Amino acid sequence: MTRKVKTYNAWILFVTLMLISACTLPQQNHFAHLLSDGYKVENNQANKAMVLGFIDENKASCIYGVPANHRVRQRVTTFYRMINREFHKVSMPVYVRSVEACPTDTSIFVYLHESFEYPSETLYLEETKLRYFLKISRPASFKKRQGLASITRIKGAKPGTVFVKINQLSKLSSQNKTYAKLVDSIVVEELFQAISNGNDINKSTQRMSVLHEPARAQIPLPHPPDHSIGSLEDPQFLGFFNKMLNAKPTGLCSYDVWFLALADKAKEEGLYFYDQYLNYYEMHRDAIHKKAFKIENKTQYKSLFDARCSGENRGVKTKIGLKAHL
Repeated sequence: MTRKVKTYNAWILFVTLMLISACTLPQQNHFAHLLSDGYKVENNQANKAMVLGFIDENKASCIYGVPANHRVRQRVTTFYRMINREFHKVSMPVYVRSVEACPTDTSIFVYLHESFEYPSETLYLEETKLRYFLKISRPASFKKRQGLASITRIKGAKPGTVFVKINQLSKLSSQNKTYAKLVDSIVVEELFQAISNGNDINKSTQRMSVLHEPARAQIPLPHPPDHSIGSLEDPQFLGFFNKMLNAKPTGLCSYDVWFLALADKAKEEGLYFYDQYLNYYEMHRDAIHKKAFKIENKTQYKSLFDARCSGENRGVKTKIGLKAHL
């Protein structure tokens, strides 16, 4: 074989390997980016990034405030059953009337409410009550803008303690499918973030995880100046909520179950740091995907998933993106 032929064959082999790499790496890289953008937090002692995941053995959840309407209660029950049965990390939530009635071992406090005239002031008072219940002297921070749902991580409490606020929009969701879909979306999103310790990711133009959230500026339509009852019931803002639902996952994506399966194993192995998570994923990718695929395809959990970013549309094949919908 001549040197010219050898060189040509070597070039063909190189191009082939590059093409294979180009086809296989994006999924891996995007999932690694998800771990980095959504879960890394600073560990001051080691001065390295840490993935929290299921760092607690058990996260008890307490839901209080207004009684959960049928839609919200069904959504909560399905979600917690999946986590409880498939990962055994959280118990089913308890429902009480006020935060004072929550069990002492509660980590996830879920305050259900209906639309307020002054949401910022009311939710500030509720967080103050929670801090008093937890015997935390550090005062609550007043947030001028309170969304339909949000999470506050309570510093000074045990790790993983969060205050979840959800507007269940009973009146609007019973009248309009957009608001019903909106409630379905925020219940799964906020509870997933509370359990997984994930954070919103605004910078991605492709939505591959329930953590991917469009920024307001990315939806060029008039949006509510606040989330008071007056603004939410103003029909001129319905278009904004429709566009938002098109531009974000309305349920779990395949990547989210990949994370849950990975975090579950990482906890068993005593892994906490980002590089350890990533290395474990690289070594056990097939097993993680297999477990996630099995969970994702169980009939009882189907309603929790957004088909646009799960199954055949997972990862970079997602059908949710800014260019496609905005």
